[in-house]
Amino acid sequence: MKRLVIISGITGAIGNALLAEYGKQKSTVIYGISRQALNLKNFINQQNNKFYPNTFVCSLSKATAQDYENSYSEFINLVDFNNFSEVIYIHALGVYPFEVNEKGEYIVEHDSNGDGIDDRCTFLSYNLFRFITTKIIEKTTTPVHCAIFGGLADKHGPQAHKSWIYTINKTKEYMKSVANNRIHMLILNISSAICSHELITRPFVFINTSADHSCWLSPFEIGKKIIKEFRIKIGGYYEKDIFNHWDEFKPDYYQDRNFTPKKMAELFKK
Repeated sequence: MKRLVIISGITGAIGNALLAEYGKQKSTVIYGISRQALNLKNFINQQNNKFYPNTFVCSLSKATAQDYENSYSEFINLVDFNNFSEVIYIHALGVYPFEVNEKGEYIVEHDSNGDGIDDRCTFLSYNLFRFITTKIIEKTTTPVHCAIFGGLADKHGPQAHKSWIYTINKTKEYMKSVANNRIHMLILNISSAICSHELITRPFVFINTSADHSCWLSPFEIGKKIIKEFRIKIGGYYEKDIFNHWDEFKPDYYQDRNFTPKKMAELFKK
């Protein structure tokens, strides 16, 4: 039987790298989820009302939070899990906001319920990740491997990433609560990745700071690391750091007194 790999955010830098790496492997079927593809209804086998057991990338209807959940439910219900010996789900989407403005003031945007946390973080990296993985775990009795990405700064809890830190800690607690011999939950904590998205969101990183791009991770390094971890671990909860050495890195880099001014210099032209 084949292995099924489901990748949310497959057209992003990391998602695309995962597609390329898993695509090289035999007996592997990839179901990708993107905002830039045909609707999932185009991939249904009319004979059994399930997805074809072949690699494809589809889009879901997700104008609102409820649309997201309804569409992901429909997606999972269309997967014929009987075709697969194991399932891998990789959540390569989310937001990682830096919550300091150009004046150095701490701010939280997109906070509709007034809890001081960016709603996008909570929804994409906790609510949606939990929703999807719970559905997958319920639908199959085979081994399930799930992964989401964290940051190296997370364990230091800088105030500038308050919404993300709150969200990822909540996500970790969920992952620990469901992990067992059959369910493998992995958080891969990564540093900066050398991709266009990073340079767009941090346009002055190589102008205003001494950042060395040669120590940044490539998306393919990240993809290979996930595949390796899923090969050597069977079940349970695991957290791994992946980074390249940088000579100027110090243990207190992620403390706000160092981290926040440096990040501001990377984001805002002075």
